[in-house]
Amino acid sequence: MQGCQIHIKDNLRLINGEMIFQSTDDKTDLSHSIEDAVFGGSHTYSTTKAFHALRGVKLKDAGSTTHTYVVKLLKTSFYDYDNDREHNPYQYTFSYRPHIIHPNKDGTMPKVTSHYVRVKYNYSPLVVEYHEYYNTLYDLVTNTIAYGGGLFTTVEVLHRAAISGATFIKDTCNKK
Repeated sequence: MQGCQIHIKDNLRLINGEMIFQSTDDKTDLSHSIEDAVFGGSHTYSTTKAFHALRGVKLKDAGSTTHTYVVKLLKTSFYDYDNDREHNPYQYTFSYRPHIIHPNKDGTMPKVTSHYVRVKYNYSPLVVEYHEYYNTLYDLVTNTIAYGGGLFTTVEVLHRAAISGATFIKDTCNKK
């Protein structure tokens, strides 16, 4: 039996809440896989696992259990200076908790009115901000000259140490 595929694009308010996918009978198999879950907008830098933590989650042969995902969202702010735009994807982590229905002591299954997959989401009050900084031509030239000067100074110190060492060894050998 082939399951259904759900694509959701929703603008969630910045308050904690939950999304529930519910079955109306107790025979429905709620096995599922999550291709990807993205919260907020996208950005070039938002391709890491922190922005796609639920990507690839697969629960097969889960039966008619109830599944609860708790997602913690952290707003991340990228400012694109080239296009003068701000992007706000959300980094997130999640935890998963199944609710498996166990039989009663007499062996009968308890009556459960519905099975569901629930995604609870909680927003963090913190914000992570990323800023791009570029060096000016002046900084580049100044740093290059400073590195070159430091390199020549180090080479000169080593050269003088080698000459002094050679002179010391030569004088010591000639005294004997």
